[in-house]
Amino acid sequence: MKTVRMSDQVARLLEKAITEGHYPVGSQLPPERELALQLGVSRPTLRQALTTLAARGWLESRQGGGHRVCQHLGDGFSDPLLALLSTDKDYQYDILEYRNALEGMAAWYAALRATDADRQRLQACVAELERTHNAGDPAEQAGADADFHLAIAEASHNAVLLHNMKALFRVLASSIAESVFQIAGQGDTADRLLEQHRSLLEAILSGDAAAAQRASQTHLGFVESCLNESHRLGRQRQRGLQAFTVMPG
Repeated sequence: MKTVRMSDQVARLLEKAITEGHYPVGSQLPPERELALQLGVSRPTLRQALTTLAARGWLESRQGGGHRVCQHLGDGFSDPLLALLSTDKDYQYDILEYRNALEGMAAWYAALRATDADRQRLQACVAELERTHNAGDPAEQAGADADFHLAIAEASHNAVLLHNMKALFRVLASSIAESVFQIAGQGDTADRLLEQHRSLLEAILSGDAAAAQRASQTHLGFVESCLNESHRLGRQRQRGLQAFTVMPG
């Protein structure tokens, strides 16, 4: 029977921690001394595990700069597909259908599994949504919106859900959310979006999985109606421009 080295066991534990979102993409790992104490291993064993993870592409290690989770982890879509999803409005509804299924499950499990640290992060995300709402900047609102939904996926502690959400993260930020806030997400609509995010947060914090799933689906249904309205207005403007450019016969 093959014996697994201690450093390989430590590497596997860290891989699992990264996969489950305990160390998010781009985050700094604790200092070696602290991490070795947490894991109950010697620093040489830890260093060997970190070297293994760096070689596998999990970590970026810098001399004197510690160890950071690689930024590319979770990029599950190729650049051509990402460009298509980001620019073709027809695919926005495909993304919404996907989000409805994915995020409903994420909200359900976040309500059941969120840790104190998860809850604090979710509350901070909604506070940022409130700040950007008051500032009225559509691009900032879109970014805060995407951050909140990604934080819910992290709080679900389901590795497959989390990495699917991370794979779609840039699409969420640049495609759906921005168009909603830019075109339809002002005034009363913006107020309703913020209230929906608050309701979703409250359901997760209360541990009510069914209510969290309903709140997520209600929110995404409203986002779809906003997109429909923005596209209707866009078509009206286009027809108006065409009317001005028609030459008399």
